[in-house]
Amino acid sequence: MIVAGSIVSVSQAQDAVPMRSNQSATSFLKLKGKVKSLREIAYETKDSAGKVLKGKKMEDGNRQFLFNERGHVSAIYEYTSNGKINYHDMLYYDVEGKLVKKWIIKDGDSLGGTNIFKYDSLGNTSELNIYNPSGSLSEKWVYKQDRKGNVIEEVCYLKDTLYNRLGYSYDETGKCLSFDYYLGKKLDQSHKYEYDSAGRLYKDVTYSASGEQTGRQFWTYDNFGNVVLWVNAQGLTIDNWTYTYLYDGHHNWIRKIGFKDKKKSNYLIERKIEYYPNE
Repeated sequence: MIVAGSIVSVSQAQDAVPMRSNQSATSFLKLKGKVKSLREIAYETKDSAGKVLKGKKMEDGNRQFLFNERGHVSAIYEYTSNGKINYHDMLYYDVEGKLVKKWIIKDGDSLGGTNIFKYDSLGNTSELNIYNPSGSLSEKWVYKQDRKGNVIEEVCYLKDTLYNRLGYSYDETGKCLSFDYYLGKKLDQSHKYEYDSAGRLYKDVTYSASGEQTGRQFWTYDNFGNVVLWVNAQGLTIDNWTYTYLYDGHHNWIRKIGFKDKKKSNYLIERKIEYYPNE
């Protein structure tokens, strides 16, 4: 769901369900405790004598989240490898904690766009309007929910023209079972999801518009709910990613290392987490 933006690491599997606009980001990111700020820095790695050593900073994966005391993201900063701010988002909420506005700031201080959110009488996101820097409407997203508040449809319009549609189905517990992506009115691909006994996503099967299976993904988790194995099979290509973690006293990971095909390390992410007082 576009409301969530890009706040989740691509290698970190989340439940296959859109993030609600009034869901706390600390919950969506699986952060524990009352987090005030989170800084992530990604490094290339090299292996030496059985140890993983940090290399130079990577261009992607350097970011910071600031949280208010209700657990909502108030600002997101994306940095280049040399520490320069690439862009940042400023997020604003109403008294009920619903996200109502997001400013996208580029090149330090220039407005890159504005997102305005609207809600129905039940507090569910009904509409998202995305404006370009000149103030003109560039995209409009319209949302539908079921009686439990689960997003079942998202429709995107570009200048009043239908661009794409996303459809979701759920079980009685709110777990997303399927996702259909339409380009215009034409089905492009579908996903079917399965969960383990703890309710965590462990299988994602992708199908083409004709119903042919085109890919599969599998996840395995540790006791803290973080992914330790991700298998991505697309056609004849199969990638195996394994992850190791170092945790702080709140059981939030502060160091993550990714290994491809169970061989040499590929990257390392370090986190600096600041908590509100009394945490």
